[in-house]
Amino acid sequence: MAHFLAQFYQNPPASGTAVEAEMVSLLSLLSSPLPQGMSGMALTTGEDIVALALGEVVGDTLYIHIEKARRTCPGAYQAIVHGFASAHEGVSLINREEDDGNEGLRTSKLSYHPKERLQKWAVTVSAPPCM
Repeated sequence: MAHFLAQFYQNPPASGTAVEAEMVSLLSLLSSPLPQGMSGMALTTGEDIVALALGEVVGDTLYIHIEKARRTCPGAYQAIVHGFASAHEGVSLINREEDDGNEGLRTSKLSYHPKERLQKWAVTVSAPPCM
């Protein structure tokens, strides 16, 4: 798994970036047993991992928190999403990770004909004035 992630993050992200925070969080998550209720799947070619997905089922919804795949392996993203979703029978909805403006992920998410697209909000909280 570490080798796959090292390849995925070939060029280490700049310190303090969202990508670095994601990488650190993912490495931390995968360094111990997954939290209760969370499952994962890896797509391999022999010994090499080419894609992975992590998520959890809550009610009738599969929440896919993490999808990673080698971009040099055509179809890996599609295969891991399809395989991971198919492995969770009984779910009627899939909520995939935030696309963060990634056109490929956005197109993929829309191809599933979403029931609803929620509006996202960003909130900035400034420090209260000194008293």
